[in-house]
Amino acid sequence: MRRRNARPTFIYWLIDIRPETIAAGWSNGQPFYCGKTVEEPRIRLNGHRAKAKLWPSRKTHQRIIECGDDIRIQVMETVPVASDWVAREKHWIELLRFSFPGATNVSAGGVGTPGQIPSSETRAKRAVSTRTSWADGSIAKRRCDGMRAAWTNETIAARRRESMRAGWAKRRERLKAAQHG
Repeated sequence: MRRRNARPTFIYWLIDIRPETIAAGWSNGQPFYCGKTVEEPRIRLNGHRAKAKLWPSRKTHQRIIECGDDIRIQVMETVPVASDWVAREKHWIELLRFSFPGATNVSAGGVGTPGQIPSSETRAKRAVSTRTSWADGSIAKRRCDGMRAAWTNETIAARRRESMRAGWAKRRERLKAAQHG
């Protein structure tokens, strides 16, 4: 069960700002992808970067990898909560494709979660499912055959602990920066 999201939807472009792109005449960078998010845009950009590492063969992800740190996310429009974000995203994708023929969007827009967020009950069920998958090794079973032997329950637990420590360290750094900034 989902509950309606009370946040506006941001329609954004990802823009290649590599030095060679700027030198080629794109003084403000070259847009290559249009998307939407109800999260903070920089968080969505980090999500794109993480997915690019998981699926590097996709066109958009290839471009993100090529850009490295030289990529900018620019909000093109903020769609109010009660408004039709699907139509607005389609408009911006059409404009992107017309203005920049190398755009990497696969769909015409409007695909994805419709500005809703999972209920607490759904999130709790997912958390239990994830913990169970880690505990019984079923996540390891979904890895490719070449990696399966390396993904024992012990290595999964160790990687998970390492990931959690890194996450807490980043949170502490952000808190310190916020307190001193």
